[in-house]
Formats: sequence, structure tokens, C-alpha cells
Amino acid sequence: MLLALDFAGDMVDVVSPPLKISFGTCGKRRAHTPDYLAVTRHAPRSPGRSTSCSGPGCA
Repeated sequence: MLLALDFAGDMVDVVSPPLKISFGTCGKRRAHTPDYLAVTRHAPRSPGRSTSCSGPGCA
């Protein structure tokens, strides 16, 4: 999978652990530690965050 990401044209960053993503859903706080996080140019970003963390889980 990581080799395929080398050829993805819109790839910004690939982050390996330790990375803990915290998010709220269904009125509860949750957390997830992914194996890898692939960040693309089209991923939403939270204001003030670097490209190493994006999406709804980054607060």
C-alpha cells in the first residue's frame, strides 16, 4: 500500500504512528490510532493544523 501511495499524484503526506485521532460522534468522544494516515490535497483541514493531520478526527 505504501508503495502505491508513492505514485498518487495528490498525496501531501503519509503519517505513521504515533498518531491518535480524536473525534466526536453520536454524542460521545472517540479515539483511533491508525496504522498510517494518508493525507491528500483534497482532504479537509482544520484551521491552524499542519497537513500531517486532517479530516473530521483532527481537532
